[in-house]
Amino acid sequence: QQDIALIKQLMQAHPNICNMNCEVGHFTASAMVVDMTSKKILLHFHKRLNRWLQVGGHADYETDMSRVALREAQEETGLPDLAFLSDEEPVKPVDYDVHTIPQNKDFPKHLHPDFRYILTTHHPEALSPEAGESTQFEWLTFDGALSGQYELDDSLRRLIQKTKQLILH
Repeated sequence: QQDIALIKQLMQAHPNICNMNCEVGHFTASAMVVDMTSKKILLHFHKRLNRWLQVGGHADYETDMSRVALREAQEETGLPDLAFLSDEEPVKPVDYDVHTIPQNKDFPKHLHPDFRYILTTHHPEALSPEAGESTQFEWLTFDGALSGQYELDDSLRRLIQKTKQLILH
């Protein structure tokens, strides 16, 4: 609830929040990708942040965050059959998170208000990320991802738990 309230405040205060030129932060969208045959989830090792994450990225002027999540997942995985778990329109996020990105050579410290979705695939073997994307991926069971073997932050653990509940009921 705190993250949703903060997202609303940021939207009102910063009309350019969907653009990376918004210095306080910028919208991102991400997705937990689930292989519907094995019921495994996909994590990738983020090259710049040096940690395991779900796929996702910047809005880049797009205002439909579900489209951002799908575009970024397609770029980062190359999976040809990605689809939203929910067929409702508009697709609603299953989770929201606002996290701080540390300063780097290109940007000062800033916020990433993240809209999180679930995408499905039936062809995990087709994993083929675009050039320049992360190449370190793991298909994991829910329990394997949460086992402690992978250093995951609390917000990613929350997303995995929500996904597990929706997929395994």
